[in-house]
Amino acid sequence: MKNMSKRKDKDIILVIDLEATCWEDGKTPEGMVSEIIEIGISAVDYYTKEIRLRDTLIIKPEHSTISEFCTGLTTLTQEYVDKNGMSFSEACMVLEQKFLSKDRMWMSWGEYDKNQIERDCKLKNVKKNPMGRTHTNAKALFSFAYGLPKELGVGQALDHLGMEFNGTAHRGIDDAENIAKIIQKIFIPLIDEKTYGKKIRKEHQVLDDYLQEKYKDGILVENVARIVNKNTPQDPDKSMR
Repeated sequence: MKNMSKRKDKDIILVIDLEATCWEDGKTPEGMVSEIIEIGISAVDYYTKEIRLRDTLIIKPEHSTISEFCTGLTTLTQEYVDKNGMSFSEACMVLEQKFLSKDRMWMSWGEYDKNQIERDCKLKNVKKNPMGRTHTNAKALFSFAYGLPKELGVGQALDHLGMEFNGTAHRGIDDAENIAKIIQKIFIPLIDEKTYGKKIRKEHQVLDDYLQEKYKDGILVENVARIVNKNTPQDPDKSMR
């Protein structure tokens, strides 16, 4: 049996973390609106649970400016974003074309990122949401996996696991990678020192051997003939269905 290439949505799980324009005490200046200025991107391998991506997209805000409070929180300045940023619509194209975001499952820490992408699409007349429908709230998943009575922040979740935050908090590129570490930790027991992968390969080999034995050329031809022959009773071998 020939090996099939992995489906796009079953090679990696994208991990997305956003940063957006913000103001002290949540007081949005008149005429402005909070909008995305960074999309941090990481990924967890669907099969091996390895972390495979670390990237970021810097986005120029169109309906707001970056406040001192926002810079203090994210380290992103207006000057840096103006110099290195792209438009939100361009970022959506990069997500789809480079990261195949429309075809892949994705996770974020909470529902904020999913909702903010939808808001920015509407605000900036981007008709196609760049993200796929299969979104998972990793914050809720973590609480469920560890039986916690409340949902934790990224730093708190890492503390719970005895792990440290790497990088700068509230930078999308670093937050996304740290969230990927948490997701990896949730599912890493499945690997069990790489025996999980060996088990899957063994099961595939067993299935391959079974099919080759069951459907040797002569048997396969005979079964096909039975199904297409008009005189054959309408109860063909169930294994052929």
